[in-house]
Amino acid sequence: MKPFTLMTFLLLLAGKTQANLPRDKFLTRDGKLSATLTLKDVQGGFAGFTGVIWTIRPDGSWDRKRIISHTTQKPDLNGKLSAKQLWQIADVLTHAQVDKLPARLGKFHGANPHVVTLGWGKRQCAWTLGPGMPVPKYPDQLFGKLTDEDSFAEISQTLGKLLKSPKEK
Repeated sequence: MKPFTLMTFLLLLAGKTQANLPRDKFLTRDGKLSATLTLKDVQGGFAGFTGVIWTIRPDGSWDRKRIISHTTQKPDLNGKLSAKQLWQIADVLTHAQVDKLPARLGKFHGANPHVVTLGWGKRQCAWTLGPGMPVPKYPDQLFGKLTDEDSFAEISQTLGKLLKSPKEK
């Protein structure tokens, strides 16, 4: 094979392989997320639900807003994720199969639940936990089948590490 023909073949193969990566479902060709990602963490109590909501927009800009009862306040933290961090999020969304999570997780039905809701585009998955119970730690398993709870925990844990103010890091 001539060097030019070989190089052309390799470039076409590389382009074809790159186009078929699983993360492409969550990341556009220009390196942006293909939908908005949200993580809402609220605790029920006598004043209603209080907590925070993080929003990551496709361009990587993000903010955190406090929620008190039925009021969502203005952002108190914000930032911009790098291209590498957006790839990391896309990889986690791919591994955790966020698009296959059910609408609801958890079996707690008592007073003052802790509800963590993960949103990807128009899809949402709400995990209802007991009062004060955190989302369990992701067991960091590379191989094997993930439970829906493992998938949710992996995404939640990754976002928790990425979305911090410079003072918190």
